Amino acid sequence: MNKLLTTVLACTMGLQFSCGPALQEIKQITQKENNRLEQVIVNNINNLAESVYCIKTKAEYNFNNENKTIQGTGTGFVYKVNNNHSYIITNAHVVNFPETILDFDINSGLKLYSKNSEKINIIDNIRDSNPADDIPLELVIMNTELDIAILRTPSKLKKSNKFIVDPTINPIPGETAYLIGYHLGYFKGISKGIVANPAVGFTIAKDREKHFIIFDISGDRGSSGGPYFIQRENKLYWVGTNCVKLSADGFMGGVHISEYKDMLAFNPDLILPDENIINNGKPNG
Repeated sequence: MNKLLTTVLACTMGLQFSCGPALQEIKQITQKENNRLEQVIVNNINNLAESVYCIKTKAEYNFNNENKTIQGTGTGFVYKVNNNHSYIITNAHVVNFPETILDFDINSGLKLYSKNSEKINIIDNIRDSNPADDIPLELVIMNTELDIAILRTPSKLKKSNKFIVDPTINPIPGETAYLIGYHLGYFKGISKGIVANPAVGFTIAKDREKHFIIFDISGDRGSSGGPYFIQRENKLYWVGTNCVKLSADGFMGGVHISEYKDMLAFNPDLILPDENIINNGKPNG
C-alpha cells in the first residue's frame, strides 16, 4: 500500500513539474492576446474620435432695434458620407434655439427679443477666434421630442468605419461603454465607463416613451450630441446619442439608436430640396 501511494505521489508531482512551463506559456499567450485586443480597441476608439466635431450655434435677436446674440456649443458625430454631403448627428437643443427670448431691464422692464437669424458651424473649440475655417452646417431633419437633429455639409468630413450600427442591439448592465464629446466646448475627450441601466423609459407624449440608456460615465456641458459606443470583444457598437447629465457623480443619459433609426435612413438628397427642413418627422407646412 505504501509503495503504491509513493508511486502515485511521485507521478503527480512529476506531472505538475512537467506541466508548469506549459501552463506559464499559455498564460503568457493569453496575456499577449488580451493586450492585443485592448490595443485594437484603443486604436479604433481613437479612429472614431476623428469623426467627432465641435458644433457652434449662434442666433441673433432683436427688440426695438436692440440686438442680442446667443450662442452655444455641442458635439456632432459624422455617421454617413456620400458623394454630395457629410451627415452629422447631434442634439436638437444644440442647434434649435427659441424663436423668442424674454429679458428684463430695470429701467425699461420686460423685453421680448425675436430671432432674426441662426447659424450652425463646425469650429475647432469654444475659443476658436478664426471664423475663416469654420464649416457651415445645414439643418436637415429634427425631432425635438427625441432631442435629435441631423445636419449636413458639402464638405468631406472624416467618417470612421470602426463601428457597427445595429438598432436592435440591447446593451447589458456592466458592459464597457465610451462617450466621445467636446467637454465644456474646450477639448475633445474620450470617456470610458459602463452601462448602468440599458432600458429606462421617459414619457415624451401621450402613450409614448423615449428609450434611454443610463451610463456611469464622465461627461459635461458641450458633450451633448456625442456618440455612445459599447465594447463587445474587439468590436465597438454605436448604441446612442448623449442628451443629458443626470447627476454630478457621473450618470449620463443617451437616446437609444433604435429611436432615431428612421432619421438616419432619411436621404434628403433624393427626397427634398435643400431649403426644406423636417421637424419631428414631418415636413414644415
